[in-house]
Amino acid sequence: CQEFLRRLLGSIQDELNITHKYTFPDNITMTQAWTMYRSVNASFVDALFSGLMRSSVTCCKCKHTSYTFDPFMDVAVSIESCSYETLMNCLRRYFDKEVIDCAYKCDRCGRRTQIVKKLDIVLPPPILTVQVKRFGNAGRRKINTFIQVNKDVDVDEFIAEEVMLK
Repeated sequence: CQEFLRRLLGSIQDELNITHKYTFPDNITMTQAWTMYRSVNASFVDALFSGLMRSSVTCCKCKHTSYTFDPFMDVAVSIESCSYETLMNCLRRYFDKEVIDCAYKCDRCGRRTQIVKKLDIVLPPPILTVQVKRFGNAGRRKINTFIQVNKDVDVDEFIAEEVMLK
């Protein structure tokens, strides 16, 4: 169902949007990224389903944080293999901080170190589409966990703190 929706919306976007491809330059602000994206993606599909996500990477040695911004049209959450799960818990895991031991080379101190990666929504879409990844073990086993979904999902806790303060 989600694949059908993405394909349908993608086809509509292809017909309505400008086909100009772009890449965000380094050190771009949230406003600049969104303006650039919307200048070539101005369809009603984008107006309803597109938002802007911020990825922050923090060096565990010097605490320097670098940011990148990416437009998104859906959030793909994983579920636990258990008898019961809530959509909010799935979203919390998706947006939770993650410590990664990858010998990342920091832009500021130049050392290779662990990082802390965090995703935040900086511009939420009017309609948030959530894909539930129900297959584990490289797609070989379906996870049949029951997922509770409330009628209204409040995503405020996943929006970047400085955006909420405005």
